[in-house]
Amino acid sequence: MKPNAVRPDSVSSSDLRIQVPFIEFSKNGKYMIVWGGSLLSHGTFSVEGRDIWINEVLEDGSTRKFPFWVSKLTDKEITFETKGADASRVTAVKN
Repeated sequence: MKPNAVRPDSVSSSDLRIQVPFIEFSKNGKYMIVWGGSLLSHGTFSVEGRDIWINEVLEDGSTRKFPFWVSKLTDKEITFETKGADASRVTAVKN
């Protein structure tokens, strides 16, 4: 979801059922985001306070570092978001 966009958008529940997205944070400090069976993003992460710092590996091998601010965390759900004009909010539910 992009709540700050000129026209906020979100993903429909039917798209979620079709694409079967998931986020995996491993104990060894690695993460990956998969959408539609394809790797969307991967790299390493660290936790600092309420932020999950992502060090994403880009296609050309370079990296970019940015925070996900965790706005909600329970045993079953995490909501995190990026900041700025192109901000995104993601809610992930544990299976």
